[in-house]
Amino acid sequence: MEQTEKKNIAAIKEWSSYIWSKWKLILLVAVIGGVLGLVFALFKKVTYKSELTFVLSNEDNNDLSSLTSQFGISLGGSNDVFSADNIVNLFTSRKMVQWALFQKVPNTNQKLLDIYVKENKLDKEWGKEQRLQHVLPFPDNMEKVSPLQDSLLREIHKDIITKYLEIGRPDTKLSFFTVKTIYSSEVFSCYFTKYIVDATSKLYIDTKTSLARQNLQMLQREADSIHALINGAITATGTATDQVFNLNPSMQAQRSPIYKNQFKAQVNEAAYGEVLKNLELAKISLQKQSPIYLILDEPHLPLERIGQGKLLSLIAGLFIGGILAVLFVVAKKFAQNIF
Repeated sequence: MEQTEKKNIAAIKEWSSYIWSKWKLILLVAVIGGVLGLVFALFKKVTYKSELTFVLSNEDNNDLSSLTSQFGISLGGSNDVFSADNIVNLFTSRKMVQWALFQKVPNTNQKLLDIYVKENKLDKEWGKEQRLQHVLPFPDNMEKVSPLQDSLLREIHKDIITKYLEIGRPDTKLSFFTVKTIYSSEVFSCYFTKYIVDATSKLYIDTKTSLARQNLQMLQREADSIHALINGAITATGTATDQVFNLNPSMQAQRSPIYKNQFKAQVNEAAYGEVLKNLELAKISLQKQSPIYLILDEPHLPLERIGQGKLLSLIAGLFIGGILAVLFVVAKKFAQNIF
């Protein structure tokens, strides 16, 4: 037992002495690693992080559904159209990304798409291919893009959702969402985040409230129509009354238009009252269907700058270079012992 321990100690000392004897080589490789780390930090492109946090949720409306269904008003089944996971996927959809790209930077005539093309040097890359030489500029209206431009937008969409855009939920039990854009252009990063949240939240709210809003509009038109009929009947009654003014009371046949118009007005008033009840319920249902949308934190210029720390890169390079040098020395010693 003691003999084995002595051998192990002797082996450790031998290896330590051997590694120490190569300290110049190890130091040289470590310095080279540190220099490479520093060069990497100096030439690494600076990026900017834009982050927006918001709440988007919809209350349960089962009680309201049972109430309004008694009056023939349907709230629809749109509650399940967008689950939390579907909302995340909606943010990365091509329609939402493309809509945001075609928006302009405030107080300028420059689209975010123009910034992206220039920042990624796509204009120079496309200029080298004959079929793409006349693809720029993109139109201001995304409905007017050519088939060739559309294919390029498809590639841009894939690039953005893969490299620059991140959608998350800090807590899956809550309706909190975060949207992050990390990009080399500060302006693009800031406004792309804002625009894509605006577009997605608007589509979500419009979809959730579409049926309730249609019901409200239909009932409002019906109420306006009946109200017009009531006004017409009242006017007709007044006109007929004027025509039989000072007429002999025994001549009732001449007064029949008055009674007819009064009856029409009474019937329409009863119908109008029922429509108004349904109209108020429709307003409640629309309010109930409208999701809660609240921005908690949004990006403002200047943004947080993300760059590789020079000191950290230097230390990391020194450490990695030193480790690699030690491994090389040890491997070389093993090879010499074996062969």
